[in-house]
This record gives sequence, structure tokens and C-alpha cells, in this order.
Amino acid sequence: DDGFHFFGLEVELWQIGDSVAAPKFNVVAKPNDWAKTVREAAHGHGKALTPGQQTQVDYWASFAAYINGRDTTIRPPKPYPSNWMGYGVGRTGAQMIAIFNKAEVCVYLETENRDHPAWFHLLKQDRDAIEAELGFELTWDEKPDNKWSCIRVRREADARDPDQWPELHAWMLEKLETMRRVFKVRVKALDESQWTPSD
Repeated sequence: DDGFHFFGLEVELWQIGDSVAAPKFNVVAKPNDWAKTVREAAHGHGKALTPGQQTQVDYWASFAAYINGRDTTIRPPKPYPSNWMGYGVGRTGAQMIAIFNKAEVCVYLETENRDHPAWFHLLKQDRDAIEAELGFELTWDEKPDNKWSCIRVRREADARDPDQWPELHAWMLEKLETMRRVFKVRVKALDESQWTPSD
């Protein structure tokens, strides 16, 4: 339900000398798009949308309606002005991303580099098996200096043309479903101790 957001908190007790212990709360899990949603809501409060932002909202609303009319486990986020939307893949530190740009649409699996630098490499070791199971090739884009590395499939399109949206919705949903099915079990099983960084 769009009215609820769930967070996982880790509680620590900190004590200095003989002082009374004080609680410290660490957020260990949060909705995939929470920070971006809050930031955009703060910056966009009371402002009219630009034509480009309105197109983004219209596209994601149309995609949500398309998803809701199908038998799928993909659940659409609430549409907002952004060129991307996030979808869970069953483990904090990885997420599915759908991208809507002027000249293309994309579906990504992103892995978080700072806390889980091994994940991208462990998945890439199984590249041939993963792509064979998917039935299509992926672009494997390690970004060690960024927060996320991504594994993506893309399609060129005039994505701003609403007449093309039904076809793009079908492509995007099929890729989201297929990639989540193939990656979900693998992501849950990732064990960072199985990867040793090279020099």
C-alpha cells in the first residue's frame, strides 16, 4: 500500500564511563526509493511540474496501470517525476531499476559497491549461465567509484511518444519479471567471502 513504508532498525546501547546507556538507532533497511522520494518532494513542494517532469509522471502512471492489469508479482511504486523507478529483488544492497529516457528504456540490476563490493564480481562470474537463463545478453558495468554498479538491458525508442508506450510497457515488464526471477535467488545466496579482490 502506498500509505506505508517499512524500515529495519538496529538498536545499539552506547555508554561512556559510568553514564546511563543511551540508545543509538541504525537504519539497516529502507524502501528503495525513500531518500530520492523525500528529496524530490522537498525540492518540488509547491512547484508546478515542467513538461518533461509531467511526461515522466504520465509514463509511470501509465506503466502502473499496465502492470495492475496483468498477473505479475511486480508491484509499481507511486508515480512521481523521475526518469527511474525502483523495484525490490529480495535483499538490501541490490535493486531492480526501470529507466525511462528520451531515446531509450532500460532495466537494471544494481548492486551497492560500498557495503557489498564483491556482489557485482560474484554475479559476473556466472555471466554465461545468467545470460543463457535470461535468453538475452546484458551489459555489465562495474562502477567502483560510484555507489552502484549495474547490470542492464536497454532498448532504443522514442520514449516520449505516448503511442509507443504500450509496446514499451510490455518490454519493460517482461525484462523486470525475467531479470528478477533469474537474479533473485542468486542475489540472496551471495557470499562475499567467496571473492578475493585482485591487486
